[in-house]
Amino acid sequence: TLYSWVVMRRALDPAFAGAVPYVVAAVELDEGARLFSRLVGVDVDDPAALRAGMALQLEFVDIDGRAMWAFAPAVR
Repeated sequence: TLYSWVVMRRALDPAFAGAVPYVVAAVELDEGARLFSRLVGVDVDDPAALRAGMALQLEFVDIDGRAMWAFAPAVR
């Protein structure tokens, strides 16, 4: 589930420059651990698109030729 998030409007790594703006999220796993990940599949300019507690699912995305894991809103 989505615990917290921040919208990045400036890339800290050149590999992410084409993705700005993007969301970095604190994700709470079912087991209770929290981790940070990229959140994809959301409109970063729509405040209603994100809410604490929303269900997420794991996805893999290609960033600068590297396969990386990310989370997206869960399809129910």
